[in-house]
Amino acid sequence: MKFDKFILAFAFLILNYRVIAQVNANFSYNIETGGDPCDLRLLLKDSSFVAVQDTIISFQWILGDNSNPRFGKEITYNYSSSGFFDVSLIVETKLGCADTVTKEVFIPGPAPSFEITNGINISQDSFLFCENTRVNIKNTSSKPMYDPTWIMLWGDGSVSYSDDIGWDFQHIYETGTYSISMFMEDGTNMRCNRVYPDTSSSNGKKPRKIIVTVQPLPEIELIAGQSEYGTKEWASFFVKENSGADSLLWDFGDGTKRITTSYEILQKHRFKYSGRYQVIVSTLLNETQVNNGMCQIKDTAVIHITDFPLRNAPAQRETQLLYPNPVENTLHISTNTKNSLFTIYNSFGQIVSELTVSNHCIDVSHLSSGIYVLTFINSEGIQNFRFLKT
Repeated sequence: MKFDKFILAFAFLILNYRVIAQVNANFSYNIETGGDPCDLRLLLKDSSFVAVQDTIISFQWILGDNSNPRFGKEITYNYSSSGFFDVSLIVETKLGCADTVTKEVFIPGPAPSFEITNGINISQDSFLFCENTRVNIKNTSSKPMYDPTWIMLWGDGSVSYSDDIGWDFQHIYETGTYSISMFMEDGTNMRCNRVYPDTSSSNGKKPRKIIVTVQPLPEIELIAGQSEYGTKEWASFFVKENSGADSLLWDFGDGTKRITTSYEILQKHRFKYSGRYQVIVSTLLNETQVNNGMCQIKDTAVIHITDFPLRNAPAQRETQLLYPNPVENTLHISTNTKNSLFTIYNSFGQIVSELTVSNHCIDVSHLSSGIYVLTFINSEGIQNFRFLKT
């Protein structure tokens, strides 16, 4: 009997505590407008319910714009951009209860925005261009209640103006890195705090930046091994100058195209039919450029293909001009090498040695065993020879 009374008393206490500890968060808000269309203040007021036996001791406001929390039963807040914001109120009571309520609040006013319509999009807010490339920006702002002026700040001291939504801003940069933004004038020559992107750092916010990076154009120089080849021979091409590119796009003029790394500067191709061909090599910063052609620098080489092999084709002279082959220590060259720059490539197309030879001998003892390509330029053009290092 005593045990039953204890159970009833304990249940009464639990139910009574639930009543005492009850709290429901809620708030009301109002937007005040000043004389300036941009002068908007959000008034937030707590209207939470709490049981009579308890008391709310903490009011924490989350404003939805990545700013620091604000505290107080009533607060006033100025947003630095318009739009929809999720505003939350978190209340805590003396007895340890807590509740949260979230409401969507629309802040009217100017809403500037833009998008970059060309360039290479590296990340959400980062774009890459090459020098002498025109940057195109489209004004995608929402239409306000008045007739404003949009101001494009290019980050290099240049400014552009527009009165129309949908207008395309254009600008050419010098090499460097720039942060760009757009303001809206309110029509009374008083600049609003409405800016895109939201660069405000008030209340602890991390400002957003849209970055444009402009880099120098790549350089390239293409040289054909010979001006004429036969249809049964491998035509060779050599990129003498190649800086600032991640890869190379080769177009041999007969419908054959290939993409190689910037290290693969020696290419061979066999043409099936006689004729005149223009070979084009283009620099690429990344694979995106295959489609949009950004930052491409090209060089061409014209060759003639005949139906008969040439008597002095390099393939026929290789064993006579380069010996011994295979080689262990010293490679001899029986051709004019005066003032010639020799380059040795490994099987991956990487340069392993560059030297000038005056005595027709090249020391290859330091090379690992494998197949290599020796390239040099003399009065006859580019000479390419393969040799085996043992």
